[in-house]
Amino acid sequence: MSKLLLIGLGHIGEGLVKKGYLNPADIILIDKIQTDIEFCDFRQCDVSNPSEYINVLNEIKNIHVFDTVIYLAGVMLPGSAGDIPYLDWESSFQVNVTGAFLLVQNTVNYLIQNGGGNYIFISSIFGSTTGYELVAYNSSKAALNAFVKSVALDYVNHNIRANTICPSFVKSPMLDSAMQVIGKNRNWFSSLSGFKNKHVNVSSIGEAIKFFMIQNDCNGVDLLIDGGYSIR
Repeated sequence: MSKLLLIGLGHIGEGLVKKGYLNPADIILIDKIQTDIEFCDFRQCDVSNPSEYINVLNEIKNIHVFDTVIYLAGVMLPGSAGDIPYLDWESSFQVNVTGAFLLVQNTVNYLIQNGGGNYIFISSIFGSTTGYELVAYNSSKAALNAFVKSVALDYVNHNIRANTICPSFVKSPMLDSAMQVIGKNRNWFSSLSGFKNKHVNVSSIGEAIKFFMIQNDCNGVDLLIDGGYSIR
């Protein structure tokens, strides 16, 4: 039976499991942090370590059959262009973009040989809009969205689909940590004013994943889930 390969768990992934959108028994998980959830297969690995990451992907291909891949790994490190540390900029791209690239580079031919597959990447509305003092996050998510469109286009004739889900603010420790810094910028208050629900429900992301998993006609799509934030 075909499995689902999940890269990164985090708050969103845990929420998707708890709400029943993802079944741990059907999931091969790659994450650098141990989890108490019993998955079909768990590989502890840091996606920002290319050699380790590629080795784990190759091991998984040799022992599992999977046709759906979800990339949930991501970091949000605050800062503007003039003050963000270079290493934070580099780390943002390493996890948010290069990790996605290495995933596709090392699995797409495997999927093609097995009849095709479905890539779903969790991106952000800040891949198409921008948020204050999030230059590395904005830039890396925009790059991720462009990368996914390239994958969709290049492999459209090989039964490969690649789409992004772009939520706005998902209540999580990662967001809380970033907001301790960027939340001091008064511009955030005006940009968020008037919104009754400022946070996206994990269930909305789960429904989007279900949609992309069962349909065949969406490819290269950025699906925004933001309660209208991006239209302002």
